[in-house]
Amino acid sequence: MAGAIARHVPGAGVFPLLMAGATDGHYWRERGYAAYGFSPAVLDPPDIGRIHGIDERISSDNLVLGVKMVYDVIRELCVEAR
Repeated sequence: MAGAIARHVPGAGVFPLLMAGATDGHYWRERGYAAYGFSPAVLDPPDIGRIHGIDERISSDNLVLGVKMVYDVIRELCVEAR
C-alpha cells in the first residue's frame, strides 16, 4: 500500500488507523483470510467534516485516484503471490 500511495501522492503519510465503524472484513477474517481496510483519498478539512453527514461526498479526482491506487495494490499483491 505504501508503494502505491508514494507513486500517486508523493510525500503522503501512511499510518494505521482503527475505525470505530464496522466493515465486511470480519467475514473474511472469520474464514482465515487477511482483510484490510484501505480508503485512498486526499481529504481537505471540509471533506473530513462531511464524513457520514447529509452532504457526504468525495471529488471525482479522489474517486479516480482511489481506483488507481487500489489497482496498483492488487497488482502488486498478485505479482508477489506468483
